[in-house]
Amino acid sequence: MRKKITANTLVLLVIILLAFAYFGWHNSPQKLLGVDLGTTTKADQTVPFAVAKNASTQHFNENGELNYTFFATKIEHYTDETLGENYTLIYAPTIVVFQDGEPWYVDAQQGKISQNGDLIELWKDVTIMQTLNGGDTTQLLTQTLTIEPKAKRALTDDNVTITSAKGTLTGTGLIANFAQSTLTLLANVRGIHDPL
Repeated sequence: MRKKITANTLVLLVIILLAFAYFGWHNSPQKLLGVDLGTTTKADQTVPFAVAKNASTQHFNENGELNYTFFATKIEHYTDETLGENYTLIYAPTIVVFQDGEPWYVDAQQGKISQNGDLIELWKDVTIMQTLNGGDTTQLLTQTLTIEPKAKRALTDDNVTITSAKGTLTGTGLIANFAQSTLTLLANVRGIHDPL
């Protein structure tokens, strides 16, 4: 025997369905993560796949010798399926490239690691510094830098200032070869030399 659905039962079912719909939408993953699909662009919807604070790694060469170290106050790993790209944004990174007991220190405010860690792009107040065993310090300042840490190379197209005990050099563009301890300015080179 069939039961007759009353108007009160129908109204109650509609209220329950509306409540489920409201709470389901209100507590959707986008809402829980703070992303409102109705008011944001596709670029704003990007949420990191993983986040770590005070991350550090050590990298060794094929002989088991320490090649370089990496530290960042925060890293955010992203997977962009539309571009087929994986990358990691890094904050306040410090990279130390070891070479014959006289390491090179590289700092910046921000950066990005791509190509399976083979390429590190840095920007905002990039500093390269090396202090030799004799105590002489060389410091380089620029706004962007691309590092190939395994190859111990770096380059930039931006303006560069190099300061050492012997003077100051400025120029545009740089190729740094940490393995050979050379810094090569590419254009508009000017300098002040202090012979003392």
